[in-house]
Amino acid sequence: MTRSTFLWMWGWHSHFLHLLAFHCRPAPVQVVIPSFPGTTGLSETDYIFTDEWICPEGSEKQYREKVLRISSGWLPYEPPVSAPATSDLPALRTGRLTFGLFQRPAKLSPELWSAVAEILRRCDRSVLLVHQSSRDLDVPDSLAQLRCIAALESRGLSRDRIFFQGALPLKKHLESIAGVDIALDTFPYNRVTTTCECLWMGVPVVTLAQESHAARMGFAILHRVGLGALAANSIEQYVSIASSLAVDLQALSEIRSGLRERMRRSSLTDAVTVTRGLSPLIAKFGAIGATVREPMSSPIKKRLQILPISPTKRGYEMTAINNNTREVFFWPYGLLNDDYVKDLREDKIYPTDWTGTPGSTKSLEVQWKEWRTATLQIIIDVLWPEWDRTSHSWNGTSKSRMMELTVTDFALLSDLQHQKPMQLDRQIVSTVPGRSTHRDLFKLEDKSANEFGKYFNEYDATLPSLLLQRFPQLVFGGFNAKSFDTDLQIKVVLERPRPYQVALLLGHQNYFYLPAASADTPSMCSGHCMEGLLAVGAVMEHYLLNNEPVAPASWIALEQYAADIGDRRVMAGVHYPSDNLCSWLIAMRLANHVYRVPAVKRKLWSAISQRSFIFNAIVEWVKAGKGGTLRRSARRYKTSRV
Repeated sequence: MTRSTFLWMWGWHSHFLHLLAFHCRPAPVQVVIPSFPGTTGLSETDYIFTDEWICPEGSEKQYREKVLRISSGWLPYEPPVSAPATSDLPALRTGRLTFGLFQRPAKLSPELWSAVAEILRRCDRSVLLVHQSSRDLDVPDSLAQLRCIAALESRGLSRDRIFFQGALPLKKHLESIAGVDIALDTFPYNRVTTTCECLWMGVPVVTLAQESHAARMGFAILHRVGLGALAANSIEQYVSIASSLAVDLQALSEIRSGLRERMRRSSLTDAVTVTRGLSPLIAKFGAIGATVREPMSSPIKKRLQILPISPTKRGYEMTAINNNTREVFFWPYGLLNDDYVKDLREDKIYPTDWTGTPGSTKSLEVQWKEWRTATLQIIIDVLWPEWDRTSHSWNGTSKSRMMELTVTDFALLSDLQHQKPMQLDRQIVSTVPGRSTHRDLFKLEDKSANEFGKYFNEYDATLPSLLLQRFPQLVFGGFNAKSFDTDLQIKVVLERPRPYQVALLLGHQNYFYLPAASADTPSMCSGHCMEGLLAVGAVMEHYLLNNEPVAPASWIALEQYAADIGDRRVMAGVHYPSDNLCSWLIAMRLANHVYRVPAVKRKLWSAISQRSFIFNAIVEWVKAGKGGTLRRSARRYKTSRV
């Protein structure tokens, strides 16, 4: 057999271009080792690896592929070397039992909350730790917290039974896990990595095994470490196992003390054994290879070269190029963006301070949708087309200018390339000696929106101490009040790939960029740029409405800070210059409807036009007669910003 006989997919096959590659069948035998819990759905995928616990006899119908079961289990787990040592049972120290719920909000189903509430009712004085990588879970009375609190209060439990922990570095995350006595798995979508982390830290996990692949992962992991008794077959049994386990602290303590060694002895942490389990299955392929359909002959109707761009927390992002015509085709975010859409808040779609149009008889929601449609139409006409999910094509008058705009964006970035490191590493423009560089603040702001405003004192330490003390809170409150999910609603329609992706596609091998946690979202609108500007505008409005004593130099510092939040994203290579142009357009249009003081909009325009390094770079570029698309876009933008 030749090396070209197999094509393996080991990773997030939910990403469209992974599937597109398999659909073209470049190899006679195509096999998937899933990290996504389910089938690829493609007839061209011949086999899927799983095990007897995830796919017992009789459950093969959930897969489009033929099932091959690895005897030792399909998943190997490599414990982090930085993991702290296991600790004694927290309940023995605190006098109360702590349950842990560690998962993203989308996996916290109503049925799960009902089960959790019943467990807490049966276990007197017990509490629940909700620990997620949510950016606002640490913020008191944030939407993330209130949703969890409401889920328990609606089931008869008080809010003092629940506490929260947001995103943490890995070692701190593991220490937080070690602070609970029993972890509760989510259903019907189980955890994998988090379950393994809990077990490694000595925390037993109670899971519910149901029918689908996603609903049996916890069951499979527990059986492989000899804790199959903690896997329930019904919600009632799930509640019973968790509440019974909580009664006997001595038995719980014994499980905890021996759990890490139990994992070490299991196949779960033995990648060699798992790999050897593949060998007899792979040997079968020699006999079956001739019966599998041959790869598509070349030339394929639309032959694609698949280019892996850069791994992010949600998998590998892809783009494509047509080899026949060398025409670059910018693929949208697709399924990656579908995940992002799920994060949109459903209870309200417009900012808290949205006032609509004075005198209008239409509801605020209708007015918002009309405003959003009009704003999107400007962007679609001027900057970037809309991706139509039905026809799988780009729509809008800017469609023909996509390539030109991107080339112009990269030409401008290249022109600034020698200045970028200097701009990133210089200290912030300040009325006082600064301590942070733009690179420092980029990393802090990218890590969490909670960091916005905390370091404004390095821009201006002359504000009264009370104003400086309240500044971060005012900035953070300005997000929901002035911008809310506006940038998300724009991005999910436009879906422009990030510049670092397109740089590789276009052959810009030396393209400079800093890794960003937020780079798993489309780029046409820079959320940091738009939200930062509007949030600082909220601070300005607060000062004006309350007649706070703000000196002229402090107003300038506020404008500079508002501009720099967005500029840093372009300096770091995470956004295009035209992304900021789009963000400024949205912000200035939105300012008409969210501020009660007209002077705020004037100050924000001053921040853009007078303080922004990127804006002035675009202006100089346009004056020099370069970049036709950007020049036309800037001209149209000037007439559209109000």
